[in-house]
Amino acid sequence: SSKDSSGLNSLSGLSNQILITKVIDGYISGANVFIDLNWNLTQDLNEPSAYEDTENQLYYFEESQFSGIENWTILQCSQRRPRVAEIPVGAIDADRGAVESAYEMFYFPYFNQGNSGEQDEYRANVTPLTSLFLSYVTNTIGNQVIEDVDGCNQISNDIGSKVIDRVATVLQNLEYRFDIDPLLFYSDFIESDNQE
Repeated sequence: SSKDSSGLNSLSGLSNQILITKVIDGYISGANVFIDLNWNLTQDLNEPSAYEDTENQLYYFEESQFSGIENWTILQCSQRRPRVAEIPVGAIDADRGAVESAYEMFYFPYFNQGNSGEQDEYRANVTPLTSLFLSYVTNTIGNQVIEDVDGCNQISNDIGSKVIDRVATVLQNLEYRFDIDPLLFYSDFIESDNQE
């Protein structure tokens, strides 16, 4: 935890680092992380890749990377979009070593998401658990074709609201039926040493 604290302190002076993201299976280094602004679950030309901070085991974006997107904002747009981690062969899983088969993981925003941290970093953890929601939200996403430059338009924002509602419903059902804390799905289970 002392390493994490020092990492957060070093980041606090760098306010241009936004949308801080961890990729966790073990902690993954070497992933391509992007925010899918137009809901097609693929990376388009104007959807930037995150920078990786290997020392603190996280990925981050900078505001200037979104200059090609019309009407871009953090709050109404990027915060309410999926984050996709493409893990290639050769990426490093801190627990299991080199990745031998490429795979993807997904993070979908949820009802309790908000700004976190002093710099409004809008943190997220992309994990196998957050990836479970893919099957629940694909129908909600629908087949609307949105150009990447228009990924912050009203149609895309409306899809974001529907997805958040859908994920919230699934989480509430899990809590009611199985007494599972919904926030556990979005936590850093390695940092909290949650073996279960």
